[in-house]
Amino acid sequence: MCSHVRRPPEAQADAVAAQAAHSLHPEPEVPVASVRQAPQYVEPPDLRHQPTQEQERRHAQELSRLQGEALPAKAPPVKPSHFTPSVYQRQQPSSSSSEQLYRKEHGGEQHRKQHRGGQVEGLTMLGGGSFEVSMRGRGMSDEQVISWCQAAKNQLASLSSEFSPLHAHQLNFAENCLGSEGVGAIFEMLSDLKIGVRKIELHRNNLTNGAASVLAKYIKECPQAIDELHLSHNQLDRQGVLTLVEAFMTAGSRGVPRYPPRDIRGRCRPVWLRLEYNNVHRGVELLENGFEEEFRRLRGGKGFPCQYA
Repeated sequence: MCSHVRRPPEAQADAVAAQAAHSLHPEPEVPVASVRQAPQYVEPPDLRHQPTQEQERRHAQELSRLQGEALPAKAPPVKPSHFTPSVYQRQQPSSSSSEQLYRKEHGGEQHRKQHRGGQVEGLTMLGGGSFEVSMRGRGMSDEQVISWCQAAKNQLASLSSEFSPLHAHQLNFAENCLGSEGVGAIFEMLSDLKIGVRKIELHRNNLTNGAASVLAKYIKECPQAIDELHLSHNQLDRQGVLTLVEAFMTAGSRGVPRYPPRDIRGRCRPVWLRLEYNNVHRGVELLENGFEEEFRRLRGGKGFPCQYA
């Protein structure tokens, strides 16, 4: 029995027509690239393991704590070495040649420090047994200076066993109301403690010939040479000036004059003595006319050389 089914003539005609049409107008081929790829499957995040806001906050706090422990603590600000507990500011050190020479001879100021035990106003300790006093422009009277000297003497005496000898880099009592009593208290304290002073500033006070006599005594007894003595704008007269100059000319012992001082190379250097604006007229003529020979005689009597070469 034949399994072939014979199509009707109409169906055969339609099939032949469709085949002919396909051969004339074939369907366009679709490029592979234009076929849209199916999206890849992405695993959704597991929200069960996400940190909460509270956990993030605690983590940030812990991180800050660990960073704070790892970094060194911020050091407190360092006060300047020249700071003194006073409303008055100390003047900056001068840059004169004598100042530079002092720093060279004493190793500069890298060891500068302040003594904090029983600090006296205006008194600053430096390295190596050196100190300085800055009491400029305080309007101090003789009584106030005498009281200050008592406190300063107690502090300096306590340091004399540790640093011997003590020496003052600068003593500044300028622009006050000092007279002979106040100056006498200052230099009596220095003489008792055998303290030498390099630079003395007493200008713009009320100093008379009595103060000049006190200074002359200290100049002769001072254990070291004075480089600068500022006495301008006071009330010294002719006799007071001669008293000071005579003290400088005759200071020394055992045939060795203390003035003029010498630097580290052995060369003579002058003393800066300021006496302008006092009751002295024609001061240069005063020293040149007759008094130079008197000073030579005084130095010769002590065995000092008269030539300064």
